[in-house]
Amino acid sequence: MDILSSEGSKNRIPFLDFIRSSCMLLGVFFHSVISYTYICPPFWLTPDEYKNPFFDFFVFTLHSFRMEVFFLVSGFFACLLLQKRGSLGFINNRVRRILFPFVIFWVIILLSIADIPQNTATDFKFSGMPIFHLWFLYYLLLFYSIFLGIMFILNQFPNLLPKVCKYIEIQFARHIHFPAASHIIILSLLTFLPLCFMKSTLVDTPLGFNPILNLLIYYSLFFIFGILLQKQMHLISALAKNRWYYLMTALFLISMLFPVYLKLGYTAPFSSIETGSGFLNFRLGYAILTWSLVFSTIGFGFQHFNFENKILRYLSDSSYWIYLMHLGVVLYLQSKVMNLSISPFLKLFIVFLGSFSILLITYHYCVRNTRIGKLLNGSRPTVIAPLSV
Repeated sequence: MDILSSEGSKNRIPFLDFIRSSCMLLGVFFHSVISYTYICPPFWLTPDEYKNPFFDFFVFTLHSFRMEVFFLVSGFFACLLLQKRGSLGFINNRVRRILFPFVIFWVIILLSIADIPQNTATDFKFSGMPIFHLWFLYYLLLFYSIFLGIMFILNQFPNLLPKVCKYIEIQFARHIHFPAASHIIILSLLTFLPLCFMKSTLVDTPLGFNPILNLLIYYSLFFIFGILLQKQMHLISALAKNRWYYLMTALFLISMLFPVYLKLGYTAPFSSIETGSGFLNFRLGYAILTWSLVFSTIGFGFQHFNFENKILRYLSDSSYWIYLMHLGVVLYLQSKVMNLSISPFLKLFIVFLGSFSILLITYHYCVRNTRIGKLLNGSRPTVIAPLSV
């Protein structure tokens, strides 16, 4: 059972399970590699003195689509869950599966990193209490609340609601079936505006509990897209059909934008680029890159991973625990190898493999068949149904 679908459902969608768990496990790699990047965020607690721009490629690429895919899948399952459980069932499920883990594991992480030695070269100060990597759960709770509020309002106009939904669904389907450039451009223009207000070169990372408006708008677009996709699941096959087009577009844009990112550094105000048009071009190119990677991920996932597999299912079940708990382990291992005069490639190998192994072992022996496992994953279903569209 994944954290996004309905508890105990016997109709899990394998390829979305795979995508969701992959995004979480890639988060462990993302935080493992970030210490050794040439452009290390100022808020990272354990920046290493041995850096290599090679690692920036992974940070740039993963940061361009990983959380966006996650919020899209979240919107998909939020809509599905509301249909199956109704408003009260939806709230009950999300409180137990999102709110409770968020509160519990935030306290655990806060205590676990308290004694981790920090690099004195870092003078970045958190404003207020840090939210750590659990910000995605916090923003999910905000999106769920807004989603329920909008649905409640729309339900007060029963004659208008079907017409509005039908119009949106028709327009959505028309643009998805149109040549791929159509919906990529439209969606990129929508995400372009909030991107222009980001403080960092890429998408900002929330550091505290104060919601950031441009981030709420930005990620809500992917959440809404997931809702619309769930309403017309047959459109997933259209994304799969164009998967190579999306991937080729993304690879081309990475080759163009990544060198610019290395030149700009972590922050990129207008003055960082030669002209204002250069700033706008970078933001627009980044928006197109993001949607291309998001759609290629959905397309390849549907085409190649929409089947039952025990190993993938096990990793999917373990990914929630691994992601929730990984930050303290990663930071601890990074602090231990920080002063070793060895290659950053070897350090990354130690940190990532060590973190993943520790967390997978603890999941198997201490979590999977316990109340913690039930809290995170619910009752594990015995049947996985491939999605036919």
